[in-house]
Amino acid sequence: MKLHLTHDNVFIDNIVSACKELKLLEEHKFIVFPNDDTDVIKYTKSVEVITCVYNSERFLDSIGDWNQYSTVYIHWLWDRTQQLVLQIPKEVKVVWCFWGGDGLEVPELMNFVFQPQTARYITLNKKIKPLFTFSYQKLRQHLYKNYKHAGSFFKQHKKAVQRVNYFAHYLPYDFELINKANDSSMELVPFHYACIEDLMDFSSPVRVPQGNHIILGNSDTETNNHIEAIDILSKSNLQGYKIYCPLSYEGKQYSHDMASLGKKKLGSNFIPLLEFLPKSEYEKILSVAKVAIMNHNRSQALGNLAILLCNGTKVYMSEKSALYKFFKSNKVVVYSLQMDFQNANSATLDPLSLNEIEHNRKMMLELFGRDRYMEKLVNLFKL
Repeated sequence: MKLHLTHDNVFIDNIVSACKELKLLEEHKFIVFPNDDTDVIKYTKSVEVITCVYNSERFLDSIGDWNQYSTVYIHWLWDRTQQLVLQIPKEVKVVWCFWGGDGLEVPELMNFVFQPQTARYITLNKKIKPLFTFSYQKLRQHLYKNYKHAGSFFKQHKKAVQRVNYFAHYLPYDFELINKANDSSMELVPFHYACIEDLMDFSSPVRVPQGNHIILGNSDTETNNHIEAIDILSKSNLQGYKIYCPLSYEGKQYSHDMASLGKKKLGSNFIPLLEFLPKSEYEKILSVAKVAIMNHNRSQALGNLAILLCNGTKVYMSEKSALYKFFKSNKVVVYSLQMDFQNANSATLDPLSLNEIEHNRKMMLELFGRDRYMEKLVNLFKL
């Protein structure tokens, strides 16, 4: 028997569906717990999962004896799940199905994830102004001040990572970074949560986007490094362009601060999306975007990027991003925000050619298409 443990989320249904399609559901048990201490499950829809409050009697009974499992899959290794990992006997294999924030947003990697102005913003309690006594130590203290025992929390996280046998993810660059930061000896297993055909309709014709739309970032999280990206855009001639900035993920003060900053530096053409849009409406905005700016240093926004690239959008990314390096190594046509956009000229906002768009579609299908996706899951479930 194989066990999957996760908090309530929109991704686990994909894994359940794949198990059903591969006729492996009887070999896999799924336990999903709510994101708080209530018994409300908001995102997981599969009826095949066991839902229960974390650490409740039903939760512990559902897990039972750890030794009955050959493999335990952890979806999002953080807080509650890292506590569980440390309980698993050494004879049982542990697979970490990696998301991003559960491995890259730790103290050892703060100076990698956040660019300088964003880091200063965080240390100033959400106030944008110069800071002359900035240090990443202060940034770490600020980010984790809500943890009463931050030091022990991250020591426990590191121990949990060191207990993991397999790191399930599609980016070797992230794997190498996290392995090194945690002195761990995990093995990499290729994996991602969905195939690209689930994200968009490939029957639509290949065409060059006609709108003068720019997409900036994918959420209202500091890892977007919005401040630096807005600064770069403010130095370019964007007359006639509408800049759509999704800021509707966490709904905290950061989203309102970035909306104000964007309006101040980019004027009325800056359109902050502070509320969630219907899926069809949001995808319509993505489908006509001529340019996208994704300034994440850490891997993030794969779903958005896949849609944008297949629709013909010209994508600029941070050079530090593992996803940027992955795309470049696989000959996907993407550009460096720091090198290519800052040297803004008449070609910066030019659309991709039809041949480049067709090439990107082909590469995205090869990398994340349904056949490759199912192949990866078969190998993952063999562990």
